[in-house]
Amino acid sequence: MVLLTTLEPDVSIEQRTARRFYLCSCESLDQLSAKFEPSSKYFRLAIAVDALNISDDLIRKTARTALQRGLSSLCVWGRDCERVHDLFDDAERELHLPRGASWTSTDVVMTTRHANETLDQALWHFAWCSIPTEYLESESQDCFVAVIGNPVWEREVRENFGEVISQTKDV
Repeated sequence: MVLLTTLEPDVSIEQRTARRFYLCSCESLDQLSAKFEPSSKYFRLAIAVDALNISDDLIRKTARTALQRGLSSLCVWGRDCERVHDLFDDAERELHLPRGASWTSTDVVMTTRHANETLDQALWHFAWCSIPTEYLESESQDCFVAVIGNPVWEREVRENFGEVISQTKDV
């Protein structure tokens, strides 16, 4: 796991907490949960993956583990990201996780999929638009960019992440 950058709060876009962005790469989706340890109660996750040959069962297992560990928002990019997104949404509905006293009916795990965007565009969205709901945001400082089984994408994230997120927020 590599620290990519830290972003300070920006109330103009309703980002009320500082965020730490980490790159965690792994060969396969089943290794993901062992690759990071959130220091905050909740965390944000972006997954770059070619999921075409990954089973629904493995995606569900990964989703359940992430949700139980405190997933507050998810962005998915890559081939078949729509299915990954939908299976994470299904897992949240199925788990019925216990919620804190401050949890309201509007608090949900925010999920997005980025099938028609570049990796840079999906990462920009993750950095600037992937804002957890109010209850979860206050303790969602850790943001993980997980690149699954693709060294080219990993290198692209390492080399471009700082530039991508420094682009104007008006993009």
